Amino acid sequence: MDWIGTMEKPIVSPATEQSENPINYLLIIGTIVGVFAVLLVSFALYNHYATPEVKDIGELHTDNLNGEKLEEDAYVYNGYSFLNIDGLWFTEIEVGDNIYSIPLRYGPRDLENVTVDGGLTTDFYQNEIYIAFDPTVESKYLTLAASELAINLNQVYQLNTKSACTFDDNSTLCAEREIISCDNNPDNLPMIELSYENTTALEMSGTCIKVSGYEFGLVQSVDRLLLSWYGVY
Repeated sequence: MDWIGTMEKPIVSPATEQSENPINYLLIIGTIVGVFAVLLVSFALYNHYATPEVKDIGELHTDNLNGEKLEEDAYVYNGYSFLNIDGLWFTEIEVGDNIYSIPLRYGPRDLENVTVDGGLTTDFYQNEIYIAFDPTVESKYLTLAASELAINLNQVYQLNTKSACTFDDNSTLCAEREIISCDNNPDNLPMIELSYENTTALEMSGTCIKVSGYEFGLVQSVDRLLLSWYGVY
């Protein structure tokens, strides 16, 4: 199913930062990945046709594309307008008959140094996709990255996203989830592995995308992936 088109070509309400606390982050991420009823309301606020505020942003994009000088921090990248509003980078994309205003934490100029390597097989493009992560990592940045990724996949492409563990830590949460990773995926399930490590990179292989980064570096890698899917790169 060609829901993305090509990797050279995935609105989302940006997640807010959460303070560190003893809450199990796997439970938080699992809830974000699996439940979107409340987020649908936030998503509608960013739809190009939803509210006067978003329509105003659309008008600013038009001015930016026409070369007019704006008060906002703005630039055009490969034919896409980017506006920095309240610390978020907004752009507009067209998917089918819909135009979406996309707020992300980083603009394309910020993400040019994220390493991208490999390729995917056609088996990756299914209606259901897993988002897998290390169940022992407790990080607000992992939560931010997972939520931004899952909301995009769900809202733009109406994909069914499921959370998974990269290994079994014998917790009750992992007991009811798939145990898969890019290195351990015998059934070739479509998946995205969020890897909390120092390397800021995207590595694609078969039916898996490994998204790596540390702290905000992980969010940068997710935004790089999304902008690639949107055709910005």
